[in-house]
Amino acid sequence: MSSIILLLGGVFLLLAGTVDAFVYILDVLVATIFASISLAFLASGIMQKNPISIWLAVFLFIPVLVEVLVLTTNTTYSQLYPLYIAMPFFASLISTIIWRKFNPHIVPMIFFGSLAAIFTLQATGVASPLIVGLLAGGFIAASILVIYILITRKNT
Repeated sequence: MSSIILLLGGVFLLLAGTVDAFVYILDVLVATIFASISLAFLASGIMQKNPISIWLAVFLFIPVLVEVLVLTTNTTYSQLYPLYIAMPFFASLISTIIWRKFNPHIVPMIFFGSLAAIFTLQATGVASPLIVGLLAGGFIAASILVIYILITRKNT
């Protein structure tokens, strides 16, 4: 299955290089490799009923999505970078939906989803970089404090 996916990726790269389009082969090379690996993990996860493979498939698909959006729309990486921060959020969300196991995924979903939301404020121009930096720093400091409290509470 993985070899078929890689072969299809190679065919896509050949077509991207021969078609007179806005997309050049180097622009889609990394996205094609990530898409091939992501599809291989997805196929493996579905066939073996492995939630970790599904999580990795979604995690590796987000950069492909960002690359496709940058190449096909007027958006830029500076507008889409919060998607990179939210990669664990989306992977955990899809894993939760498919496998119906919510507890292992709640912490990454809250942490990375909140951080991505904070950085989206800056990417969309709603807040200045200073405000976003203060919000993100405060959120990370609060998260570290919560982890410290939980660890010391378990040890006592």
